Amino acid sequence: VAILDEWMIDSIHQEIQGQRITLVKTNLLEEMTDPKVYCLNLSGISDEEVRYALSANIMTEIFNRKREAPSEELDTLFVIEEAHNFAPEGAGRGNPASKIIQKIAAEGRKFNIGLMVITQRPAYVSKGVLSQCSTQAIFRLINSADIKAIAETVEGISEEELTQLPRFRMGEGIFTGVAVEEPVLVKVLPKE
Repeated sequence: VAILDEWMIDSIHQEIQGQRITLVKTNLLEEMTDPKVYCLNLSGISDEEVRYALSANIMTEIFNRKREAPSEELDTLFVIEEAHNFAPEGAGRGNPASKIIQKIAAEGRKFNIGLMVITQRPAYVSKGVLSQCSTQAIFRLINSADIKAIAETVEGISEEELTQLPRFRMGEGIFTGVAVEEPVLVKVLPKE
């Protein structure tokens, strides 16, 4: 099922004419057969609606294949960088990427599909997506709305730990959730 309307096709056509994207006929899923990391960088596409539609198409196709035959496909982990753009809280929730990210967050585990969301603004990420994340790595946050979003969506984080978030230095954070027995303070050392 294609989700590209005429306006979106025109936008893609303009991106091709401006040589900002190149289309190569390929079936991504047939190319993604080896167990390794596949990175789809859509940052070169200036039209955000086109980025949302393309990412939604890819995630939907993989989700549907995994749902039909979960044991026959590779285990999958989607990493969504700038999650506040792709799965926003509020008015932007209607974009196609947001809809499939919400579905993967809620149902993906049944089909060996994982989801990692990365954002500097958790207040702007869908609460439904954030609340489905079972393990969190939380680094320095200053904005009170972002800290409140963490308080509302992260189970088991204490008031004391929330008050530490603005005081963290570069690389300091807290890991919490099912992957750790109890919240753990961490310090990521810079590369030398």
